[in-house]
Amino acid sequence: MGNLLIVVPARGGSKGVPDKNILDLNGKPLFVHSLDYARRSRLRDSEVLLSTDSAEYADIAESFGYKVPFLRTPSAARDESTDLEFMLDAREKYTTLLNQSFQYFAILRPTSPMRPAGLIEKSLKILEGEPQIDDHLNDFTTTSRLALGEPNAVNVRGRGISLQYEVVRMREPL
Repeated sequence: MGNLLIVVPARGGSKGVPDKNILDLNGKPLFVHSLDYARRSRLRDSEVLLSTDSAEYADIAESFGYKVPFLRTPSAARDESTDLEFMLDAREKYTTLLNQSFQYFAILRPTSPMRPAGLIEKSLKILEGEPQIDDHLNDFTTTSRLALGEPNAVNVRGRGISLQYEVVRMREPL
């Protein structure tokens, strides 16, 4: 499998439910469950990132053993910011600050902490094995389909079927 950046986006400025991303769920902040899921995937050549604009959230992640190498830029952390904006922010920072690039990008939303095992791995197999199912979405080559015998197989945009996860193949490495 190609190299993968697994991102858990957790902006600090939630308007609807303040600090929803750090609400306690079974003794851990909500976003930590998604970070733990990413870590359990044990994919070779992968990196787990908490994408946040909050120093408090970064400190919490670090207290659970996760590295947060940078904070999101303010322009990628607005109420109106899109997934594309924080993905491009991560790409630029990984490239310029850490000299790393990625071919695949997975998004695990902290507000959907319960996921069956193996979703990222199954999604990567679809993306690697079936390039003809790609859709073009802004700067990314993506796929969205119900192919894994689960109603929420690969949901690129997080709108519609499920908010559980998204996996994206980059036209150019991230």
